[in-house]
Amino acid sequence: MPSSAATGGSELVWPPPPYSSASAIVGGTVTGHHILQIDGYSYTKEKLPHGKLKYSRMFNVGDHQWHLRYYPNGQGSANADYISVYLGLDAAAAGHAKEQPMKARATFSLLDRAGKPVPSYTLDAGMHDFAKCPKKYLFMRSNGYDGVLFFIKVMIGSKTKANQEDELVIAQHLLVAADRYGMERLKLLCEEKVVEYIDRGSVATLMALAEQHHCQALKEACFRFLESKETLNAVMATDGFLHLMQSCPSLVKDLVFRVADRHFQ
Repeated sequence: MPSSAATGGSELVWPPPPYSSASAIVGGTVTGHHILQIDGYSYTKEKLPHGKLKYSRMFNVGDHQWHLRYYPNGQGSANADYISVYLGLDAAAAGHAKEQPMKARATFSLLDRAGKPVPSYTLDAGMHDFAKCPKKYLFMRSNGYDGVLFFIKVMIGSKTKANQEDELVIAQHLLVAADRYGMERLKLLCEEKVVEYIDRGSVATLMALAEQHHCQALKEACFRFLESKETLNAVMATDGFLHLMQSCPSLVKDLVFRVADRHFQ
């Protein structure tokens, strides 16, 4: 996992809580992942008629500031049966980009109350020039749940397919969000996905992730990966392991006991 990767998100709640955002740089293409949690969806639908909106906080991708506009009853009367979500570039950034197109690719995914991705609610409109205008996405309204969770991926660059590192970043971000919002099914799915990417470069970071978000299966998989003395020695020489020792000393202690018990039986 690249060292620049971090999770980000925002919530539309009443009142809104604090939250943070960040971006990930992968393979020369700038990719940011933002999570928008809407608590009290039915309340926002009742209080905000069509044409009325709420803004998310700004988030950074590729040194540009972005925001989301959320219309619970659509942006206009023609969209009254939909949730309208716009992804826009900050006005100042858009002004700087007028002489040169600011093209990016955005993918919106909607998760249901059980934390399962809804295939028909995953929208990817391809490359779009955000310097000219924001991009609009429409989602059919539903009365089946009161919380709405959007996962937004913004990619600046020519690459159209995420590589393995990018997929790992997405899985980690979703795991953190699933743990935060109590979506156990989604958390387990993400945990299974993250296990596939354990290697010498990622294992220390993933052990910390497992410890912080109570992912026992992921932690056990990391321990098994480190059973080899050669692998353990290589990982212990990394900066990631040094950070793990500082941030999760009890986890490192457990690892030492596991290794000692295995090799001195």
